[in-house]
This record gives sequence, C-alpha cells and structure tokens, in this order.
Amino acid sequence: MTSTTLDIAKYCDSLYGELENMRMRLVDFVDQIENVEGPEKKRLASHAEHLKGIVDTIDWKLEILMRACPVEWKAYAGDLEETASVPVENFGIGSNACTGGCLGG
Repeated sequence: MTSTTLDIAKYCDSLYGELENMRMRLVDFVDQIENVEGPEKKRLASHAEHLKGIVDTIDWKLEILMRACPVEWKAYAGDLEETASVPVENFGIGSNACTGGCLGG
C-alpha cells in the first residue's frame, strides 16, 4: 500500500466548500417549500422540517471541521479561535482514519 501526502488546507477548503454547498441547496429547498401555496404546502411542511434538521446537522459539522483544521487555515474560517480545540493529528486523516461518527456524529 502506498502512502500519499495530503495538503490539509486544500482538504479543508474542499470539504468545507462541499458541505456549505449542500447546506445552501437544502436551504433553497426549504425556501421553495415555504413559498408553496395551496394543499401542497401542508403536504410538504414535514419535508421542510426534516430538511431544516439536516441543515442544522451540516452547520454543526462545519463548526467541527473549522476547529479540526489547522489554525492557520483561514479560507472559510473567518474569526477562528487562536487555538484549535481538536488536534489535527486526531482528525482521522491517514492510516488511523476514523470511521463514521468519530467526529461527533
């Protein structure tokens, strides 16, 4: 098995961008549902609530990602704390990669 080097900043950029894109598309769906008129609105109301739950989960995961990526990563981070609350070594990149849920989900 060959080992590859991962540019953590590019990884963080890519993953953040993908998650944010998913989040925005879901928010657009919720907006569309909330603007529907007539009997369809009532039928789709539960869909909007489920989609809002997914948006909340993505928001939470974005927060975790922002703290797991290196402190110097500033592409999307905005006003990040000066210290990361999750060390990069424990982020799950490389041979000790974590399975689904090890980042709090």
